[in-house]
Amino acid sequence: MITGLFVKHIANEKRKIIAYLLLFLVIGLLLGGRYEVGSDWENYKGYYEAICNYGISWNEIVTSRLEPLYLIINTICASLKMSTSLFFMTIVLLMMFLTFYSTDKDYKRFHYVLFFFFTTFLASALNIQRQALAACFFFLSVKYIGKNVFKYIICCCCAFFIHYSSAILFPFYFIGNKRLGVLENRGIMIVVYIVSILFASFFGDYITNLLPMFISNEKYLGYLENLDIDMEVSTGLGIMANHLLNIIVISFSVPMIRYYKCEWVRNIYRCFIVGVLFSNIFGISMFLSRVPFALCSLKVLLFAYLTYFLLHDSNRNGLYKVVVGIVFIFICISMSYFGIQHGDGGISPYTFRWI
Repeated sequence: MITGLFVKHIANEKRKIIAYLLLFLVIGLLLGGRYEVGSDWENYKGYYEAICNYGISWNEIVTSRLEPLYLIINTICASLKMSTSLFFMTIVLLMMFLTFYSTDKDYKRFHYVLFFFFTTFLASALNIQRQALAACFFFLSVKYIGKNVFKYIICCCCAFFIHYSSAILFPFYFIGNKRLGVLENRGIMIVVYIVSILFASFFGDYITNLLPMFISNEKYLGYLENLDIDMEVSTGLGIMANHLLNIIVISFSVPMIRYYKCEWVRNIYRCFIVGVLFSNIFGISMFLSRVPFALCSLKVLLFAYLTYFLLHDSNRNGLYKVVVGIVFIFICISMSYFGIQHGDGGISPYTFRWI
């Protein structure tokens, strides 16, 4: 955050980039050196070290249960003789740069983005590394919606070949269509949001019965056997706080979009709200909750631009917006703090060891 505030006042473009590059290197160093941190750390370490020690053929990449682009990234790092920690650092740097360029190098607000990256996305980045990296490619793709279908498809293909759940993202190129303007009707969306919570079980069961007809990947067919397994939830307070954040987003969506006068912000909001509706329906299912992950992860960008709007728009109800913005930030900090207190899927306590 301090780096972002400092960079805002640098006039030279190259110096701004150098400042963020140094910041990303520090972040990458600290997160790359994680040791036995994250629920899947051992698996990712094992995949990479196996490629380092035994190599991997193109046939193995294509036929592996892991996605091919993720294995290619592993292979490139292994061919450069990177250590395991340096490989993890490379993944973190990819996430950082993809997020940075998804904002078109918005130096004015990127420190807000970093804040919400750490308070709302860090646990996912360290726990489900492949899907988090795929989500960052989707962050980049959103700026091409309605502008460049070729670049959008390339970004989504990258996301798909890092985590197959990203297949859901391809149709979102059309999310900016005027016929989907209902997504910006706050009254309707709040009602739909509440309905998605109340009737989640009904919709979830219906989708569960349809899924086996559309999934052919061996790995994910195996996961279908665990559709009835739910994630452990230590308290319902976090879930209620998350719903409150989403209601605030819906409530201020229209003035926020008017404030920025930008299709990009509109498309981020539309994608996000569709994602949270899916998330409500799929509930805490271990398998189904992964499907809208990239859409919901857009909160890294959306929350940043929403809070900036709330704290800086003084045209109408300025003080009221500032209070809401501060409450919004406080809730995110609190959820992050209590998540760490409860271990956050294995990322706390944090152990640093360069291997």
